[in-house]
Amino acid sequence: MEKLELKGKVKSVTIREFNNTKKENNKLLDTKFITFDSSGNYISERFGSLRKNATINTIAYYKHDSLGRILQTDRYKADTLLAQDIYHYNDTTNTATVTMGHSKLANSIIKHYNQQGQIIEEKWYKKNGPLITAETFKYDKNGLAIEVNRYSKDSSLLSQTSLSYNKKGFPIKSINTPASAKPATEITYRYKYDRKGNWIKKEILENIEGRIAVTSFTEREIEYY
Repeated sequence: MEKLELKGKVKSVTIREFNNTKKENNKLLDTKFITFDSSGNYISERFGSLRKNATINTIAYYKHDSLGRILQTDRYKADTLLAQDIYHYNDTTNTATVTMGHSKLANSIIKHYNQQGQIIEEKWYKKNGPLITAETFKYDKNGLAIEVNRYSKDSSLLSQTSLSYNKKGFPIKSINTPASAKPATEITYRYKYDRKGNWIKKEILENIEGRIAVTSFTEREIEYY
């Protein structure tokens, strides 16, 4: 649940993402409903469409190994199986290979982990084998990702993103610096929390024409065990 920035014994979370530009003020973009077992492992993930009153019509079911790692994801629409993602782990090399059945762009991802179980490198490959893109990650002493480097298919640096966090361990600022001559972009994050310390609203603030404005936000409803 770290990727979702969730803490504690969460049973389910409903996530709604909104755009907040001049053209799309408070427009609902996406809806998800995710359930977890008592150990924090994914059980299912339901997806909605872009319509405001979207019906959640696609679902993914997860299978795990004895260590809680994802082994397989089955994606359905109604009762029809759309695709499967299969995970293979190599504990000797600290890698995981994900064969993606649902992606039109990539066929596999290879993830490299450090001794703490954190991803330090992720490479995406096309269906016929060539590399598409890669990312590397650096962490602070608290296990929070503080630097993400993105690379092209020829391994040249595309951009570097640095992140800083608040006392709760949630990101409050990210600065993306392209390798090209383009200027860096800075995003700040603002939160509202529930009584358990999890955020239930996350706003993204950017500099728009010299004015700091909320360009998008996410709302969450969290159910606990």
